[in-house]
Amino acid sequence: MKTLVAYNAYITLKGLKMNEASDETLTKLWENILALAPVSEELEKAEKIAKESLEDEEFKKMQERGQRLHGKMTKQGMKETPEDVIEGDELRKYFDAHNKKGEEFFAKTHDKEVKIALKKVNVKELMKLMKLNDKTLGDLEKLQIMIGE
Repeated sequence: MKTLVAYNAYITLKGLKMNEASDETLTKLWENILALAPVSEELEKAEKIAKESLEDEEFKKMQERGQRLHGKMTKQGMKETPEDVIEGDELRKYFDAHNKKGEEFFAKTHDKEVKIALKKVNVKELMKLMKLNDKTLGDLEKLQIMIGE
């Protein structure tokens, strides 16, 4: 399964109140949380490191330039000077490249295949829990990797 699929299942499971689950289902879900946790923690750590590296000094300087330009444009009533146009173009190019770099990293990280053995859970039991927790079908879809029986 893809890392992001495992992460989404982990987050969804951790958010469920289990007071209505049978002991068997509760045990399986707990084992699944334990199996998914290392992948989820690794993803969060990788994203934090990537965010810190992407938000370096150059990024901060470009953000400040963008804020100054925005403030200037607001004060001038949106009258752009030729210099403002040039600076705006430079900022757009920088942030487009910066965003592309981030998107490539996250796509590569999220799409990484991981092998996790999950316990299969009865769909009716899982649906009952989803209803009790006011979860959506989208949330149930995040848990489809463990639906069985």
